[in-house]
Amino acid sequence: MILSFLILLIISCEKEEPLPNSVDPINPSDTTQTGSTDTVPLDDPLIIEMIPNALTDFDGNVYDAVRIGDQVWMASNLRTTHLNDSVIIPMGSVPGGSRTEPYRYAPNNNEANVSAFGYLYNWPAMMNGGNSSASNPSMVQGICPKGWHVPSMAEWTQLVEYCANHNELSCNGDPFHIAKALSSNHDWRQSPNTCAVGNNAVTNNFTGFNAVPAGHYDGSNFTWTDTHWTHPTMGDLAQFWSASATSENAAHWTGMSFQDPIISGYSSLPFNGYSTYKSYAFSVRCVRD
Repeated sequence: MILSFLILLIISCEKEEPLPNSVDPINPSDTTQTGSTDTVPLDDPLIIEMIPNALTDFDGNVYDAVRIGDQVWMASNLRTTHLNDSVIIPMGSVPGGSRTEPYRYAPNNNEANVSAFGYLYNWPAMMNGGNSSASNPSMVQGICPKGWHVPSMAEWTQLVEYCANHNELSCNGDPFHIAKALSSNHDWRQSPNTCAVGNNAVTNNFTGFNAVPAGHYDGSNFTWTDTHWTHPTMGDLAQFWSASATSENAAHWTGMSFQDPIISGYSSLPFNGYSTYKSYAFSVRCVRD
């Protein structure tokens, strides 16, 4: 039986060098900013509907989905080992990477993490030969099962702005502070920062989107380095590809960090996410056609 509920409320071979004029996907420079609250009036109902057993991938993995506004998203990360034409997606070598050939990686280089966190895919694997799209919907099936597609940046924008336009999904009334509402309530590293995803994570995931901190692979490591330490990205970061390329070698992505209250790239308007090399491996979510 489908469990549903309707809430009516006014509510980025070897490690790549950073791209010119882009934000480092490991440690974005503006994630602590607080933007203005200049957004759309809060006058539409908040619609969230959980949809169990909504889709099945080539391997037979079954996924729940969640309707958020007018969109239906997978409620967990893709973990297929095949492209849609039955071709196996090769496991990428570590270190090593490619901006043109498809590869997948286990989070933190450990297959035991796949069942809970899904695989990390480079951009070519996700796109499965599809062309970049900035449209909404993207019309790019990519690695997704039939009837579903990989989201363009415009579709990520729709999700983020829908959440920002509903006060119950924001933290402390700031429409930019919506990361907790889209993030899972487990597996995040703790953070003392107010409204951060890792601050009292048990209060996360109001939407059911359930973004888990699977981390990323950057062509060399599954870790990221701050000023004082190096730490696994798994547990710290949830990062997702879009179908929208920014150049021959790079594409848009967005996501969440344990230490921030915002969605990556959403500290001001308009929301554009970030861009990084296609050889990076991030999580993938599909959207229903």
